[in-house]
Amino acid sequence: MSVRWIRLVRRSMTVLWVGLLVSLLLLVVATHLTPMTGHTLFIVRGASMSPAIPLGSVAVDERVDPASIHIGDVVTLDAGDGHVITHRVTAVFGSGDDLRFQVRGDANATPDPVLDPASTVAGRVTLVVPYIGYLLAMLTLPIGWITVLSWIGTLLLATWLLEEIEDEILIGRRALDPVGGRQGVTA
Repeated sequence: MSVRWIRLVRRSMTVLWVGLLVSLLLLVVATHLTPMTGHTLFIVRGASMSPAIPLGSVAVDERVDPASIHIGDVVTLDAGDGHVITHRVTAVFGSGDDLRFQVRGDANATPDPVLDPASTVAGRVTLVVPYIGYLLAMLTLPIGWITVLSWIGTLLLATWLLEEIEDEILIGRRALDPVGGRQGVTA
């Protein structure tokens, strides 16, 4: 086994390990700081807004005055029972206290059957981060945390193991070198 190959794999695993750890930390920080900025994160668990908002995305909403919502805006509506729906506004009816919205998912053929009152508006979507919702949903479960920490630990242990193998190969080559120097050692 070549020392160069081992170093390449070890360095790649180190970069992957650091990337995974930094991504995880950024994700945790972002989920805790986002509400402090007046925004809310929602995990998209349906495909009704595909392809604009793919399944598994994170939608970042900002709280807005319902009167400022226009046709074409993507809004998140509180459907009750802890469920939310993120759809595009196709029509606005009424004004003031009687303001209602007709919404439709981009992938749906028809608008939702009921007009949604302004009081159900949770916010307007300002940012969509595709596929991060899968990881966030996984991290809401203890087994998700165990899985991610296992990935990080496995990468770290594999990196250390490759480093040990690399050292053993280099020590073995030095022992075979009659001059005692580093001539002939390819790294």
